Amino acid sequence: MAGCVCYWSISPSYPVCAQAPVVSVEPRSAGVRQGESVSFRCRVVSGSQPVRLEWKRTNNHPLADNVKIGPDCSVLTVANTRNGNQGQYRCVATNSAGRSTMIASLTIKRE
Repeated sequence: MAGCVCYWSISPSYPVCAQAPVVSVEPRSAGVRQGESVSFRCRVVSGSQPVRLEWKRTNNHPLADNVKIGPDCSVLTVANTRNGNQGQYRCVATNSAGRSTMIASLTIKRE
């Protein structure tokens, strides 16, 4: 079974299959004017718990100082957007069975 790691439990005596996480991001893309704020939400659609969520830039640059992650790591908010915030952000979900990534794109509109 692809994407599945099985563990044997002590009680009861049958295999327990851990499922890799599957995530979705809303919105998948957003276009805002410079100075506006925008939020992206990453949601675990399926997969065995616990799942660790993390947001990263796709270019592996650090998140800017005006980018904040919510306490449960599911929401990325860019406050007072600027040109340097434009680009793609990755929500990465990881558990014992694997990893899933979904991309959110941010475009800063010219006035």
